[in-house]
Amino acid sequence: ATRWPSVRRASLRPFLCLALTGCYVNVPLVGSRPEPAPGTRLVVELTDNGRVGMERQLGPEVATVEGALVSRSDTSYDLGVRTLYNVWGSQSRWQGERVTLRVDFVRRMSERRFSGGRTAAAVGVATVGFVAFILSRSLLGGGHDAGPGPDPRPPDNQ
Repeated sequence: ATRWPSVRRASLRPFLCLALTGCYVNVPLVGSRPEPAPGTRLVVELTDNGRVGMERQLGPEVATVEGALVSRSDTSYDLGVRTLYNVWGSQSRWQGERVTLRVDFVRRMSERRFSGGRTAAAVGVATVGFVAFILSRSLLGGGHDAGPGPDPRPPDNQ
């Protein structure tokens, strides 16, 4: 009985993380001149020249920059950077540092949007898995009583 609360808390962590973080999709911004609004969460893929040109600010071999649009002009986008992805797929987290990307450094740009449907599906699958885990481990204490058993007291031989 003392193990149940710690098992329950440990089993709930992945489920709660999934429910709180949700699922996102990247929606490409179409048109020759996309005009996202300030505050929009963007995923920006850099050109080869962009990777070289931004190396001093972002580090070597950065392929994709994710962050919130702070402001834009005809020649640049200012982003509050949250995540960088290099050409090999590894990522590094940032704390919203502001970086200016020239328009000619941008290969593609997408808006990162919350997906309620995907999140609901993921939470549903996680819930089914969690319930199956609990039931398969008999963590709810639904077993049956084996009966009183033998008397643990020694016989009185007087």
